[in-house]
Amino acid sequence: MPEHETRSATALAAPILRERPAQVVPARTAAVQPRVVGAVIVAARVRDPAGGPDWAVWRFNARRPSFTEGRALDRFDPVRCAQLVRLVGDRAGWLDGEGTFRPVRPGSAATPSNCLTRREDRDGAGFAEAIHPLRGLGGPSPQISTTIVWGGAGATARNVRVRLAGRLRAVPQAREGTILMSVDRRFYGAHVPVVAEYPGRGTVDSQRRQEQAEKRMNREAPRWLRRRLGETRAAAPRQDATVRIGARAADPSGGLPFGVPIARGPRGWCAGQPGRIVEDHVGYVDRRTGLLRDLALGTMNCSHPTPGRESLLGVRGGGDLGQEPPDRADAGSDRVARRALPDVTYVAGMVSPQLRTLTLRSPRDVRTVVPQGPAHVYLVVYDGRFTTGTLRYEGRYADGRIQRQSTRLSGF
Repeated sequence: MPEHETRSATALAAPILRERPAQVVPARTAAVQPRVVGAVIVAARVRDPAGGPDWAVWRFNARRPSFTEGRALDRFDPVRCAQLVRLVGDRAGWLDGEGTFRPVRPGSAATPSNCLTRREDRDGAGFAEAIHPLRGLGGPSPQISTTIVWGGAGATARNVRVRLAGRLRAVPQAREGTILMSVDRRFYGAHVPVVAEYPGRGTVDSQRRQEQAEKRMNREAPRWLRRRLGETRAAAPRQDATVRIGARAADPSGGLPFGVPIARGPRGWCAGQPGRIVEDHVGYVDRRTGLLRDLALGTMNCSHPTPGRESLLGVRGGGDLGQEPPDRADAGSDRVARRALPDVTYVAGMVSPQLRTLTLRSPRDVRTVVPQGPAHVYLVVYDGRFTTGTLRYEGRYADGRIQRQSTRLSGF
């Protein structure tokens, strides 16, 4: 099926700029996708506030491949799946961040989906996530078109609600406890707690359920570790905390800039993992689907550095965090190509206010950065990966003291 341009973008929906055939799924990916069994129903459908194709959630039974360690596929577990799609009339597909609409099939990995065992679905293992569809992802300044919360509370769920920015919000009634709604596009948050009522079990809160499960897992941990985990939870920002960008760094390849999210917790500022910046959000950009997912608040570092005794090392990591889709050569982007190594390595951390400058000596170069913002966060991004060598840190304080540290770069 050859690619064709739509005669009128508004004939289908304003953001659709072109249509293409369904993406070819590699055999290795197809082998682990759930295999649909029986009918597929549209459990929920809502209009797109940005004027694009409607949003819908498919529900269907499937058999999911199951693996045993050290063995190939050995069985298929029965599951009940939910899959997020876009609808144009009676056609189902997906609209990416560059305005391309492609048809999709039930069970395809081309759109967000989640499958639970039928027991989990019946017992209320509720799940929900907030996603930000992007517009103009192929250009220099993509935008968030809207924010969609989707998921499921289980077939027996009643009075389904989600907790957004610390407040419970009722979910429009849908089949099988399906969750699908548009919310304020400024909402920041990845995982959305689900609260629902179940026959014989009363009200179940997915967030509290997860916290109780973590406590049970931590009972066998040493006392010092349990104490530290408790302190970490107590210092974490509230779900309704205002998230800001604490530090920024350019992408060596010319793509979306990197940033470190910060938020105030009960005991001071907290800093998260680096991510890509789109407007005032920091997260992971999935170029394949054109979605931005915010970084979780619960994983932020809320420790308070002590001058002269603090760790300057921060966090190190790799991965492009959403720079290139797998079919980049076919993506049609106008982004200017630069001479840069594939992939990236980032180094970030939160330091004490008394630290004025930080010099990093890597096997490639020497860089001096000034901690940014109220949380005193730094961020450095290198193109490529370091497979060997040492990264040396030199921090200079306001009183003239100098602190030096180093770390091996193997694997980064």
